[in-house]
Amino acid sequence: MQQNELLKKKLDDLIAELKEKENEVEKFEQDIKQRHNRIDKRQLRVDKLNRIWAQLKDAGVDENSGPMEAKKNNILKQTKELEDEIVAVQK
Repeated sequence: MQQNELLKKKLDDLIAELKEKENEVEKFEQDIKQRHNRIDKRQLRVDKLNRIWAQLKDAGVDENSGPMEAKKNNILKQTKELEDEIVAVQK
Protein backbone atom coordinates (compact mmCIF):
# COMPACT_ATOMS: atom_id res chain seq x y z
CA MET A 1 0.00 0.00 0.00
CA GLN A 2 2.70 2.44 0.90
CA GLN A 3 4.38 1.87 -2.45
CA ASN A 4 1.11 2.67 -4.25
CA GLU A 5 0.84 5.93 -2.32
CA LEU A 6 4.43 6.85 -3.22
CA LEU A 7 3.77 6.07 -6.87
CA LYS A 8 0.53 8.08 -6.79
CA LYS A 9 2.36 11.05 -5.22
CA LYS A 10 5.14 10.77 -7.80
CA LEU A 11 2.53 10.64 -10.58
CA ASP A 12 0.77 13.72 -9.19
CA ASP A 13 4.10 15.57 -8.98
CA LEU A 14 4.95 14.63 -12.55
CA ILE A 15 1.52 15.74 -13.79
CA ALA A 16 1.94 19.08 -12.00
CA GLU A 17 5.41 19.50 -13.50
CA LEU A 18 4.05 18.64 -16.95
CA LYS A 19 1.32 21.28 -16.59
CA GLU A 20 3.93 23.87 -15.60
CA LYS A 21 6.04 22.99 -18.62
CA GLU A 22 2.99 23.16 -20.90
CA ASN A 23 2.20 26.63 -19.53
CA GLU A 24 5.79 27.70 -20.15
CA VAL A 25 5.65 26.39 -23.71
CA GLU A 26 2.37 28.22 -24.28
CA LYS A 27 3.90 31.47 -23.02
CA PHE A 28 6.92 31.00 -25.28
CA GLU A 29 4.67 30.30 -28.26
CA GLN A 30 2.66 33.46 -27.56
CA ASP A 31 5.87 35.46 -27.26
CA ILE A 32 7.14 34.04 -30.55
CA LYS A 33 3.83 34.86 -32.24
CA GLN A 34 3.95 38.45 -30.96
CA ARG A 35 7.52 38.84 -32.19
CA HIS A 36 6.58 37.45 -35.61
CA ASN A 37 3.70 39.93 -35.80
CA ARG A 38 6.06 42.79 -34.94
CA ILE A 39 8.54 41.57 -37.54
CA ASP A 40 5.76 41.34 -40.17
CA LYS A 41 4.62 44.90 -39.39
CA ARG A 42 8.17 46.20 -39.62
CA GLN A 43 8.75 44.32 -42.87
CA LEU A 44 5.60 45.87 -44.36
CA ARG A 45 6.87 49.30 -43.33
CA VAL A 46 10.28 48.60 -44.87
CA ASP A 47 8.62 47.40 -48.09
CA LYS A 48 6.48 50.53 -48.22
CA LEU A 49 9.49 52.78 -47.67
CA ASN A 50 11.45 50.87 -50.31
CA ARG A 51 8.63 51.39 -52.82
CA ILE A 52 8.53 55.11 -52.03
CA TRP A 53 12.31 55.33 -52.32
CA ALA A 54 12.24 53.50 -55.65
CA GLN A 55 9.59 55.89 -56.96
CA LEU A 56 11.63 58.89 -55.85
CA LYS A 57 14.76 57.38 -57.34
CA ASP A 58 12.96 56.77 -60.65
CA ALA A 59 11.77 60.37 -60.56
CA GLY A 60 15.36 61.53 -60.15
CA VAL A 61 15.11 62.37 -56.46
CA ASP A 62 17.43 60.97 -53.84
CA GLU A 63 16.92 60.84 -50.10
CA ASN A 64 19.04 63.97 -49.54
CA SER A 65 17.08 66.35 -51.77
CA GLY A 66 14.28 68.53 -50.53
CA PRO A 67 11.03 69.41 -52.27
CA MET A 68 12.55 72.23 -54.31
CA GLU A 69 15.37 69.96 -55.45
CA ALA A 70 12.79 67.36 -56.45
CA LYS A 71 10.82 69.98 -58.40
CA LYS A 72 14.02 71.15 -60.11
CA ASN A 73 14.96 67.59 -61.03
CA ASN A 74 11.46 66.95 -62.37
CA ILE A 75 11.60 70.10 -64.52
CA LEU A 76 15.05 69.14 -65.82
CA LYS A 77 13.77 65.67 -66.65
CA GLN A 78 10.76 67.08 -68.53
CA THR A 79 13.01 69.53 -70.37
CA LYS A 80 15.33 66.71 -71.43
CA GLU A 81 12.37 64.66 -72.66
CA LEU A 82 11.06 67.61 -74.71
CA GLU A 83 14.51 68.22 -76.17
CA ASP A 84 14.73 64.55 -77.15
CA GLU A 85 11.29 64.78 -78.81
CA ILE A 86 12.36 67.91 -80.72
CA VAL A 87 15.53 66.20 -81.94
CA ALA A 88 13.49 63.14 -82.99
CA VAL A 89 10.99 65.31 -84.90
CA GLN A 90 13.78 67.24 -86.65
CA LYS A 91 15.31 64.05 -88.05
